[in-house]
Amino acid sequence: MQALIFNSGLGVRMAELCEKKHKSMVTLYNGESIFERQVSILSNHGIKEFIVTTGPFKEQLEAIAKKKEYKSLKFIFVESPLYRETNYIYSMYLAIPYLKGDVLMLHGDLVFNTELVKEILADKRSSLGVVNKYKKQPEKDFKARVKNNQLYEVGVNIFDDDCYFFQPLYKLESKIIKKWCDKVTEFVNNGNVKVYAENALNKILPLGIEVFSSDGHYIEEIDTPEDTKRVSCEIQEFDKQVFISPNNLSKFLSSFKKTLIVTNEVFKPTIKGHTFFCDFTSNPTHEEVKNGVDALNQSGCDFIVSLGGGSAIDVAKGIKYYSGKNIQHLAMPTTAGTGSESTKFAVVYKDGEKMSLEAENLLPEFVCLDPKHLKTLPYYHKMSCMLDALCQAIESYWSVNASETSRGFSRKALSMILANIDGYMKNDETAIANMLIAANYAGRAINIAKTTAAHALSYKLTSLYGIAHGHAVALCLPHVWCDVVNDLITKEHFIKIFKSCKLPKPKLKASDIDVLVSSVNQDRLKNHPVELCKKDIENVYRSVIY
Repeated sequence: MQALIFNSGLGVRMAELCEKKHKSMVTLYNGESIFERQVSILSNHGIKEFIVTTGPFKEQLEAIAKKKEYKSLKFIFVESPLYRETNYIYSMYLAIPYLKGDVLMLHGDLVFNTELVKEILADKRSSLGVVNKYKKQPEKDFKARVKNNQLYEVGVNIFDDDCYFFQPLYKLESKIIKKWCDKVTEFVNNGNVKVYAENALNKILPLGIEVFSSDGHYIEEIDTPEDTKRVSCEIQEFDKQVFISPNNLSKFLSSFKKTLIVTNEVFKPTIKGHTFFCDFTSNPTHEEVKNGVDALNQSGCDFIVSLGGGSAIDVAKGIKYYSGKNIQHLAMPTTAGTGSESTKFAVVYKDGEKMSLEAENLLPEFVCLDPKHLKTLPYYHKMSCMLDALCQAIESYWSVNASETSRGFSRKALSMILANIDGYMKNDETAIANMLIAANYAGRAINIAKTTAAHALSYKLTSLYGIAHGHAVALCLPHVWCDVVNDLITKEHFIKIFKSCKLPKPKLKASDIDVLVSSVNQDRLKNHPVELCKKDIENVYRSVIY
């Protein structure tokens, strides 16, 4: 597949920053230009040929293409001598002779996260346009009219109820790009060169270009200096972690001198040639974590890998926290539930009391999602983990700390969980892999928004009655339900899912109500959108018990 990147215009709203460079050369928070970011992400996902249309400052783009890290890539620069008098429909016209086969087409001012491209390219549908139905319609930028999940119109001045936020990033099969190019040629031959390329596209839609939802991802264009500051800040939330493919894990680890692997004994025989720390329990203690710090110091390891459920990942985070070292951490979850691999939180116990650790550097720098470990999980553990992810997706959506970004993660997690529950229960490999990704998104959501009342009320149920964390949270959630999430999932639907899991009913005691009430995590309770008094909490526990 080729990439066609439009870098033709002057960027009139960027005059302040672009007097001597194209806006695609504007630098982001890490010193990387927009163009460099696009090329790096696209090439990392297998695109090796780039057709770049240019107007002014062509030499700047060519200098990027000559960097040694891009020597295996092919660049074709298509210069428009009429960039001052034309729109990018003319640049598309000039690029037609170089278009061969399927194309990923985008504008040069777009900033997006790497997972967005990965999912678009992996999507089995042949032609896609990027739409977000949850974002507010922009006044001066593109919207897409969507019918039957297909593009019917793309334009700036459409504001109807079936029109949604749209960014010009397309995956197009060859027959569709050819039809579009033929119509562009017709426009140019008729002298119609001051319009968007989408004006030509609209004449032949619908063509079977289906909608790809960017909800839960990031894609924004930079048009103004204010955009630059905002986008540069927002994209950092999506760049905090690097995802390592299971197929590349061995090669990745070989770049470190010595790795400490924090895992359970059960996984130890599957990994060779590393230092292990396995001496911890399912509710890791402060003392156990301190022993892990000693193991790190004595071994001289320069990297940490956690392989396991939330406990293993929390122990690795705790080792990093108490060691005081700026050592990097790769988390490899073996359950689809906690999402701990994508949070800055960890839990350890000291003298029987729960301690919550929180620090920005506790977020693992690297994540590896490998579904092979999930197939052998015991049924109860598997279901309770799924319920934990489901509850996190719901709670983070209504949390008082929720943001546009966290709610995107919440919706992404929730939609993937609901779509894959049946297959997950049947041990379907695709469903298991998707559930692992869903749990990761739920973790990203709570990393911003945090959990709420259901989690606050769950912890003592777990320790007092020996039930799994996700099971305990799911018992509480219907009794603190907030209607704000009903357009995504209703309480009745949640209860139906919970019952379908057929988890054993815990033998709860009414005499424990006072103990339960006094145990409630007040910090998480503050995140709930509705204030709960002591009587409300008592009623929740009574409902759970009876």
